Amino acid sequence: TFMQTKFYYRIILALVTGLVLSWCLSGALRHQEERMGDVTWVEVSLLRPTQLALGQTAAHAKAEKIQKKVKKGKLQEYLLKKAIPVVLGPPNDVAPLSHKGLGTESTVYGNPWWYIIDHHHLAHALALTGVSSAPCRVVKDMSHASTHDFWRYMQEQNYIWPYTSNGTHIADLDQFRRLLPTSVADLQDDPYRSLAALLRKEGGYEKDWTPFSEFRWANWLRGQVQIGSEEGLSHHLVSLALHHARSSEASHLPGFRGDGKQDMSQP
Repeated sequence: TFMQTKFYYRIILALVTGLVLSWCLSGALRHQEERMGDVTWVEVSLLRPTQLALGQTAAHAKAEKIQKKVKKGKLQEYLLKKAIPVVLGPPNDVAPLSHKGLGTESTVYGNPWWYIIDHHHLAHALALTGVSSAPCRVVKDMSHASTHDFWRYMQEQNYIWPYTSNGTHIADLDQFRRLLPTSVADLQDDPYRSLAALLRKEGGYEKDWTPFSEFRWANWLRGQVQIGSEEGLSHHLVSLALHHARSSEASHLPGFRGDGKQDMSQP
């Protein structure tokens, strides 16, 4: 009858609609999974820092290493081993972008705010040497969050370092966000961060995965040694820092060893 036909029609329509919605949802989830963890080449100019400063001496040393890799034709291989972890921030009105980097074509997901949460020195060095793009790995997609929720998440995950180049803590999250440069090329110099890198290279402390461990050492070193504008990071200064790093006063810092053993790993 007409009523039975109409009833079966509604059932079929509901089933088809459910299948379509399920397919769309699974596609969206697949796309989300593809974005998470995969390496994508991103323009260096689109990378945004999550800290205000870095060690320029350490960054320039890395830039020299990059230039050597370029001459040997091994830059892409080198960078792929050091994919930059990023969190995708809230989107703006910029349309999706396509670009090519080091022979690899990829698409930016319509969101230019790629907040890097590690390898700031590498990203800065790439900007210094004029390398156009870098491999990035998305660890979290927060592009659908509000600006407030995004920065709260970044703070809770210890993905930001809210300190100035002279070690002053910025307690207000909005103030820190306003002070952040929009480009990794514009990061300020913190010489104590370079000293901390040299200190670890000389065996002052072990590599530690505590967030911003070298910055923690840098802030502590400010009260132990004084970097003169003319002296710079001399061998004497590093030796003095090494002496302090082996004392019990540094035992609260990540990677503390205090035993005089040498750590030959690179910063």
